[in-house]
Amino acid sequence: MRFPKIKSTRPAQEQKDLYDFELAQRILSGQNGVIGQVSSLSGARKAIRTAEKTMRPLPHEHGVFINDKGQVLHATNKKEDSINVEEILGRNQLTNSFGTHNHPSSVAEGTFGMEDHILTHRNMMKGLRSVDYNSTMSMHRTNKTSIVPNEIENRYKKAYRTVSNEHIRKQMTDPNYYDEEFGWKIHKELSDNLNEKTWKKPYHEK
Repeated sequence: MRFPKIKSTRPAQEQKDLYDFELAQRILSGQNGVIGQVSSLSGARKAIRTAEKTMRPLPHEHGVFINDKGQVLHATNKKEDSINVEEILGRNQLTNSFGTHNHPSSVAEGTFGMEDHILTHRNMMKGLRSVDYNSTMSMHRTNKTSIVPNEIENRYKKAYRTVSNEHIRKQMTDPNYYDEEFGWKIHKELSDNLNEKTWKKPYHEK
């Protein structure tokens, strides 16, 4: 992603420290829309890390996105467990963006949902990350990714059937069988079908 240069009168270290604090405070305040600006790829990565550290323990869903203008965008509804990012920010703000969001403990954990895939592809986003209390996940489109967003729901249902059938077969031989990665396997099946790149890493609080 290419970002515009930003002129600042603050000393570099002061600007960096203050920016982290300001970004976190704007997320916590529930301010929607543009909450910051980055001017480099390293700045974008740092903003994403700060956002994820801030959002991970929060009880409601928040999303932070960086568009190709270098704008840092925030979306939340502090009264809901899930949000409609397109409704809050507008689709034109998300095109070619890279984003991250949190999954509160009351919603799906350890995986991406169908809506995450639709959001990513409908807005031609570069990629999307997600954090919850015990994992960090990432997915992004590739040069081989080609899908009409309206078709994703059908692909998701097919992935769900494939994983569910395998789950049922194992339960028939072991009634106590339980797969904690059931949701992630559905996402992975869909992601492979869409030619996405995806990964998940465990999170351990420092």
